[in-house]
Amino acid sequence: MYSDSILLNFIYQNARFGIIITDNIKENIEDNNFKEIIDSQYLKYFDICEKSLKLYIKLDKKEKELIKTGMNGFDVNKKLLRVRRSNKLPNILKENSIKVVENLTYYLNHYIGKNELIIDLANKLIGIENEKIERLQEFL
Repeated sequence: MYSDSILLNFIYQNARFGIIITDNIKENIEDNNFKEIIDSQYLKYFDICEKSLKLYIKLDKKEKELIKTGMNGFDVNKKLLRVRRSNKLPNILKENSIKVVENLTYYLNHYIGKNELIIDLANKLIGIENEKIERLQEFL
């Protein structure tokens, strides 16, 4: 069973990962349509990070603690960071998004809290990932 802080931390980690990946790959994407998908996702991930931090702080947690926890437990997909100019990139991004949706759904199903703002953030992140999966189909 997952508490408010655990679910928020998981949301933050995954949105932060989206920002890190975007920063690492967007300059090397040549296809404008693909680049547009990545750029639009970046802003959405940033919004989720910001909102999850604010909620976490309201739970009497320090911002530094969330960031530290988020980065320490962060398993950055090195394969994804290495593949910058490859036709494999859309598929790897899709696979990563599928994992996020599966894991976040699991966390939501085992969430013991009742905070609608946290549930809404989790569902927004799932929506972002599902949208990315759908939009990446044309590049596979």
